[in-house]
Amino acid sequence: MIRLGLKSSAVWIPLAGGVRVQVEPIDTALVTAARALMHQERSAELGARVGDAGEDGAAEALSQDEAWNRLVTAVAKLAITDWDGVGDQNGNPIKPDPVAVGLLMAIYLQHAAFARHVATWTLLGGEKNV
Repeated sequence: MIRLGLKSSAVWIPLAGGVRVQVEPIDTALVTAARALMHQERSAELGARVGDAGEDGAAEALSQDEAWNRLVTAVAKLAITDWDGVGDQNGNPIKPDPVAVGLLMAIYLQHAAFARHVATWTLLGGEKNV
C-alpha cells in the first residue's frame, strides 16, 4: 500500500570510503529537474562538439546505462545538500556544489553507491511505501 502525505526530510546515506552525503527526498519534482539538467548538459556537450573537426553535431542516442548514469549524476547535483569525508586536493573539507558533486560522482564506487540509493528511492523504498 502506498501511504500518501508522508513528510519527507533530508537523510544521510553512506557511500564508499567513509563518505556520507545528506540527500533531499527524491520526488517527482527533483527527478523532473534532474532530467532537465541532464538534457541541458547533454545539449551543451553536443553543442561544444559541433565545432570539433569532423563532427556534424548529430545527436547519437545514449545507451540505457549511459542515460541512467547521467540521470544519477544529475540527481546527485540537485539532491546532495551536505557531506562528510570529501575534501579538496589539500584535504580541506569543502561544501558540495554542482561541480564538486559531479567530481564525486565521477568516482565509480561513489557513483555506484549513490545509484543504489536512487534506485531504491525510485522504487518507493525511500518513502517507506513498500
